[in-house]
Amino acid sequence: MRVVPTVVCAVLLTCLAAFAPARAAGGPLTGKMALFNYLIGGTWSCSTKMSAMDGHAGGNGRSTVTFDVVPGNVFHDHVASAHYADDDYFGFDAKSG
Repeated sequence: MRVVPTVVCAVLLTCLAAFAPARAAGGPLTGKMALFNYLIGGTWSCSTKMSAMDGHAGGNGRSTVTFDVVPGNVFHDHVASAHYADDDYFGFDAKSG
């Protein structure tokens, strides 16, 4: 069952990279994390046709992802759909690289 959410997330991120317009930053990240600032404050939606796999019928998947900054210079994204939700946090530790 983990395959379907992973595929949905991968397709969603691909849609974001290919078609999403950048929005102005709000609460900018600093240092090595600054490269994610163009996503901050944005909300994007993606609709994806998924083929049948792993015993599950195919269908359409619709997801929404939002991006923001949380304390500690950490980038946060929240992905949500009818059957799936995910929060990811990305940061950079200068000590370990």
